[in-house]
Amino acid sequence: NELVLHLWVADSLHVGRFLAILAFAVGLGSVLSLLISLITGPKAQKWVTGILTLILAVIYLVEYFLFDAYKTFMTLAAVANGAGGVATGYLETVLSLLANNWWRIVLMLLPVILYLIFAGSRKANWKARTALGVSAVAMYLLGSGAVWGLTNDLSMLNPGCAFDTAVRSFGLNVALGLDAAQQMGFSQQEMFVPLGTLPQTTEPVQS
Repeated sequence: NELVLHLWVADSLHVGRFLAILAFAVGLGSVLSLLISLITGPKAQKWVTGILTLILAVIYLVEYFLFDAYKTFMTLAAVANGAGGVATGYLETVLSLLANNWWRIVLMLLPVILYLIFAGSRKANWKARTALGVSAVAMYLLGSGAVWGLTNDLSMLNPGCAFDTAVRSFGLNVALGLDAAQQMGFSQQEMFVPLGTLPQTTEPVQS
């Protein structure tokens, strides 16, 4: 869903950003799979996975429709605060968007439907959980490396970044995380410090 959203809204395909978004998306999938594996019962895990995937698909669709209508992405808080007004004042517009983009809705929801129909129920062991944890760390490091080495977006990878910019540069899941960090008061703290901004010492080296 993350890659599909990026391809739908990107003006042009930037290899570095695409790789970063891909890595962050896989990292999120690994984290969620790890957490869900801790739930007792394979069937419960399957249904929780299906419900969570459905919720995420709806969030991605809502963000796409907002972008299609207003050419900008909005935080979930802004969406929630404006939902009532949109439902009452722009119902016809909303229905038109849904009708004209039915194939996008099907495409986003298809993975959920296929998963619930065909996915089997398997009991996770600690070996699998360890692999998921390692995968999550590796993917987030890879995504961060792509941002650092293949784009000019490193200075924006912090909670103070505008939500719309964060979605375009790092993907929706990272943007939601940065927005949550901003709401918790971390807006001035960067996740990464560019090497050129490290303070230089003026004290002589003691031999």
